[in-house]
Amino acid sequence: MSRTSRLVFVVGTGTGVGKTTLVEGWLLRLRADRVSAMGWKPVETGGDEDSRRLRAASSVAPPPTLVLREPISPHRAARLEGRALSLEALQEQVESIREKADVVVIETAGGLFTPLTDEGQTNADWVASCRPDAVVLVAANRLGCLHDVLACQRAFQRPFAKVVLTGRPAGDASASSNAEELLRWGLPVVSVEAPEDAKHIDYLY
Repeated sequence: MSRTSRLVFVVGTGTGVGKTTLVEGWLLRLRADRVSAMGWKPVETGGDEDSRRLRAASSVAPPPTLVLREPISPHRAARLEGRALSLEALQEQVESIREKADVVVIETAGGLFTPLTDEGQTNADWVASCRPDAVVLVAANRLGCLHDVLACQRAFQRPFAKVVLTGRPAGDASASSNAEELLRWGLPVVSVEAPEDAKHIDYLY
């Protein structure tokens, strides 16, 4: 009898918006609730810190991460090392692990529309090809957040299970109202002000 599992992609409006912190906290929450969970960042550029954090927080070990040295977009970092990322190969990797845990969480490298292959395919193309059960969008809670989230929503043309705003609303006049404004647009918004808050929010699907 095959396992009934959930495949969730966590994507961002850009890089450095808090995806890893969110996934790490969520994995720890699932682990505490005795839900088997795997967190995996298939491709990481500029080192392996994110993938090591996700592996440590997972109750089911993920496959190895392709770590590329330069902290630039995955397609270019791979090209500099004589490699080529393939959408089909990444899709096959996801298919091979999606039943190995109750919840499998995939974190993309960079933003939703970061180039992934030399053929012009982006993270968004890869996410769509994997047909996940849920896609969670992470955005930094700051000036420009409304544009970034709404642009991703319109360009992706698929619903997000959650939109997670990260960071404390301090020193930015827009930060205290961004969540409210996105709710008015009908988006399912939650806020995570500090890294330790991530493990306390409800499951993101």
